[in-house]
Amino acid sequence: MPRWAGVTFLLALVGLAILRSHLGTRLDSFTIDEPYHLVAGTSYVRTGDFR
Repeated sequence: MPRWAGVTFLLALVGLAILRSHLGTRLDSFTIDEPYHLVAGTSYVRTGDFR
């Protein structure tokens, strides 16, 4: 196997691993609802009301 083919295969494998990790983390993260908490906190600071 030529060297360039091995390097290309390795880069593709690493790229797929990063993509799979990104998708898995984005969809199954402990902080998936963090934007809602940030908005609620900002609303509380501005209005002083927990609604």
